[in-house]
Amino acid sequence: MILKKLALQNFLSYEFVEIDLSDQGLVLISGKTDSSFSDSNGAGKSALLVDSIPWALFGQTIREKMFGSTARGFNKDAVVNYTVNKDCCVWLAFSVGDEDYEISRYRKDTQNGNHVFLANSTDKNQNPQDLTGETDEETNQKIIRLIGMNYQGFCNSVIYGQGAAKRFTQCTNSERRKIFEEFLQLGVFEQARKSVMSELSIAIDDVRKLDHSVDTYERLLKDRKFDRGESIESLKEAKRLRTSMKENTKIQVKQLKTDRKEWESGITRIKSDTKLLKEKLKDVVTPSEAKVSRVEKELDVAKEILTNNSYDLRGYTKDLAVIKKHSVEFQSGDICPTCDRKMLVKDVEAFHKNLTTEKTRLEQLTKSCRKLETKYNKNLREKKQIVQDLKTFVSECADIRRQLLINDSVLLRHEKKLVEITAKESTISHKTNTYSEQIEQFERLISQADKHIYRNSRALSAFQMERDHEKSVSEDLEFVAYAFSNKGIKDFIFRQSLKFVNDHLAILSQRISDGEINVSLTNSLDVGVDIKQAAQTYQGASGGQGKRIDLCIALALQALVESGWQGTNLMIIDEFDAALDKTGIDRFLSLLKEEAARKGSVFVISHNSYLSDQFDKEIVVEYVEGVSTV
Repeated sequence: MILKKLALQNFLSYEFVEIDLSDQGLVLISGKTDSSFSDSNGAGKSALLVDSIPWALFGQTIREKMFGSTARGFNKDAVVNYTVNKDCCVWLAFSVGDEDYEISRYRKDTQNGNHVFLANSTDKNQNPQDLTGETDEETNQKIIRLIGMNYQGFCNSVIYGQGAAKRFTQCTNSERRKIFEEFLQLGVFEQARKSVMSELSIAIDDVRKLDHSVDTYERLLKDRKFDRGESIESLKEAKRLRTSMKENTKIQVKQLKTDRKEWESGITRIKSDTKLLKEKLKDVVTPSEAKVSRVEKELDVAKEILTNNSYDLRGYTKDLAVIKKHSVEFQSGDICPTCDRKMLVKDVEAFHKNLTTEKTRLEQLTKSCRKLETKYNKNLREKKQIVQDLKTFVSECADIRRQLLINDSVLLRHEKKLVEITAKESTISHKTNTYSEQIEQFERLISQADKHIYRNSRALSAFQMERDHEKSVSEDLEFVAYAFSNKGIKDFIFRQSLKFVNDHLAILSQRISDGEINVSLTNSLDVGVDIKQAAQTYQGASGGQGKRIDLCIALALQALVESGWQGTNLMIIDEFDAALDKTGIDRFLSLLKEEAARKGSVFVISHNSYLSDQFDKEIVVEYVEGVSTV
């Protein structure tokens, strides 16, 4: 990443300032206030670069990171110039590769509020291409990915003074380890380890589930094989019983067929006899019964006629007696009993003539009735005899009916026996069919068991293969997790990086102290110090010695951080010369000149303006009435 240009507006103590950052050589940033030129504290030297560049890139300042958002009254709006109290903006132009970019970060701005904007300005003939994300956080992450370093990496590879070196020597070993890991970005390995451990947990869970599935299918396969074995034994037993049943059935069926033939012959014979008897009854008894019925009806008719004739005969006899009486009583001159007039001779003669005629007719009728009565009585006796004879014949036919009843009973027994024989045949057939059905059922069960065994075997094989694969994956993940652990790649990188730092510390301490001080870091990140004819610990070093130790560690760590990130064209040294003697300063400036030649720009912030002759340029920050100007 090449930093090119910086512009501040209402940022901290600055109202507006622009500064070029690329190819500036070794630059001194000194300051003066309206009260004193020698005392430049508070002039705004650090705010010019140390605070503004990190804030433009990451939205954080060194003092905010050091003291916290609430320490010394510092908060997010503290970057806004307190005299204006609005429209704060830092604009930074830089390039990555062949592409040019611009960042504009605002605070309490009238138009843009508290947002950050990112744009590609490579094509100078067109307006910059907006790359701003939907949120400020998304834009910040885009910037980090674009420049290839985060806040910690940038500050510790570009800035010295209020950055990592002082903290490093003053921190505990665990804090140093954490800072060291931040420099090396070893957190990515921890994230990778956690990710792998998450995958490993899933893989182990999958293996556990697959083990359960394998066990389940093994038990299921064992049960299927056991069921198949039982079905085979049952099939053999069913076949044996069916064979035995078939042999016994042949004998029983043969006997039943013989019995059926005999009983069917008996039934046929009885039915034939019964038919003959019924025909005899039909030909003899039925006509006789009809004849008896007819004769009885004729007797009833004759009896009625006889009764009527008897009644007429009695009437005729009575009428004849009356006529005889009148024929004696009535004489000539008698009074007619009907009309009460005197009867004449001719009337009497006519009357007697009619009376004689009527008497003759009545006598004939009476005689005829008596003959008819005699005839009917004779016929009546004859018909009664016929009826009696017929009844006697019908009674004699009762034997035939009884025989028919006997035949019906015998026929019923025969038919019942035939039904029993049929039932036995059906039972034998049913038993045979039952064994056949059982055999078919067992054969189906064996076939189904074979299919289940085949499917379960395939499923078991698939689960075993998948389990073996997952176990292999788990083993690989365990290896990778170990590789990403503190004992794996992280430890290797840490040891190699520690060797890299110690190699740089040996060179830097030799150049800064001319071999007086040897600085190194142990595996536990203790600061190892070897000072000739002086203390052997960092805590026992003098102020100047401690400063040189800090500088060595800072430059070595910056070299380490820069080796793992994209390089920059810039280094900022803030107040390096405090507690250093002239020799130490000269030696350190010699190192910085080499860095300026290599990088392009090294900005040194110092209160000592007398050093300006040793710099390529000098930027003087002047603070007057609350406003810093360059």
